[in-house]
Amino acid sequence: TGGLPEGTTVFQVLGRAAAGDGGTCFLKRISKVDIDADGYPTLSYTRLDDTFMPGGGTDATNGGYVVIADDIVSTSMTGSVDGENNTAAIQAAFDLANARGGCSVFVAGHESIVSDGDADTFCLSVYSNTHVYGVRGKSIIKLADGSDPTAIIRVVNGATDVMLEKFVVDGNRDNQTPGVEEYGSYMGIIGMADNARVTYSDLDIQNCNGRSLVTNQEGVLLASLTDPATDIIVDRVRIKNSGTKSIAVRRTIRCTVSNCNVDTYGVPDDGGTTNSDNCSAYEASNSHHVTFSNSVAKHRN
Repeated sequence: TGGLPEGTTVFQVLGRAAAGDGGTCFLKRISKVDIDADGYPTLSYTRLDDTFMPGGGTDATNGGYVVIADDIVSTSMTGSVDGENNTAAIQAAFDLANARGGCSVFVAGHESIVSDGDADTFCLSVYSNTHVYGVRGKSIIKLADGSDPTAIIRVVNGATDVMLEKFVVDGNRDNQTPGVEEYGSYMGIIGMADNARVTYSDLDIQNCNGRSLVTNQEGVLLASLTDPATDIIVDRVRIKNSGTKSIAVRRTIRCTVSNCNVDTYGVPDDGGTTNSDNCSAYEASNSHHVTFSNSVAKHRN
């Protein structure tokens, strides 16, 4: 809070009033009209005790607002705190990237809990032109106890030019309700219909009750290639303790899977409901021009 002199358009803050309010970042003036028009998330902007507009002058309704201005958005800027439920903070960083038309998002190097209480939903959604990265082994996105999403992270329908790399997704399967499907429920990371040029690289996905990584989950039971994902790269992805298909290439045209490692798959949930006949480390179905290389699997249950 507090006002700034008229004409001050960009400035740096070294933190907010309380933990969870956001970390060090640059802020720039923005009109409330632009905030609403472009869909800036609430956690990415604030209002000062003045009414100045970005181009000068004052406006009692639309003036006084500032938004995160850093080229690379960190989830700590939108309020991510170690060990807390950071669903809203991480999604705000992804939504800010989307409002800008794309940018890089750094997943803070601590454990972030994420949740979504309803089935057929997603904890986090990533949009076009977004590069999400973290610190390998330290940037951890962990599903909250007692959750039942469709997937922890999805790349939304139609998203293009996306890269996810160097962070951990932990399904926390020992603390979830047993899956309602005979071979597991929630998934780790999924792509959707019409995704193009999406790269999954140097990721650790572990303890998911269902599939760990799916290139196109949209309408997976359909044999047609309507609305396929195209030009997908899966490289150096490490899967551990997955419930069913660990890496599933589905309804996809042109996909390379390389240098991946699957360790322990077909793991029953607490209800012992995994159907081992439905489990595999790697799968390619209803897809064309898919190549697998230098990838291994071990410890099938």
